[in-house]
Amino acid sequence: MTNEEFDRIKEAEKQRLRMKKRLRALKKTSERQQTTSSLVRKMKRTGASLLRDTQSLVDSLSAEIAKSQARLEVAVDEDAATRSTDDVGEDDIAAYEREQAEAEREARARDLVRQFKESVQPTRTSNTDPSPGESDAPTGDETSSSKKPAQDDSDDDLPDKTIGRMRET
Repeated sequence: MTNEEFDRIKEAEKQRLRMKKRLRALKKTSERQQTTSSLVRKMKRTGASLLRDTQSLVDSLSAEIAKSQARLEVAVDEDAATRSTDDVGEDDIAAYEREQAEAEREARARDLVRQFKESVQPTRTSNTDPSPGESDAPTGDETSSSKKPAQDDSDDDLPDKTIGRMRET
């Protein structure tokens, strides 16, 4: 084999390897394009399916709204017909509601005053309600005498606290 034949074979092999490399690159590109196009087709199908589902939901919702509006219109018409025959007006209803609200407020106020009086003087000496003119507030002598025994008793009941043992006093 001569150098010329060797160079010619070598060049032919290089050509073949270059061509093989280009074919591999083309194959990879083609596979990527196929994968991409199949994903796009799948996305289109999914999108079309979601669009159909959404449209059917919108249609059913529209039908339901139309039915509800028809019911509402019938109810309003019936209500208007009954209102025209009623002799109770809106002003009478509003006045009644105001009176009820005022009565509820007064009841709550009375209840709060009663609770306040009980919290100020929790123990009563008599079971009868005081007359409106009497004062429910304790006098200075009553408050000082009622607090002192409670404080003295609590001091006697509690032992001195220590970390370890109890101190003997």
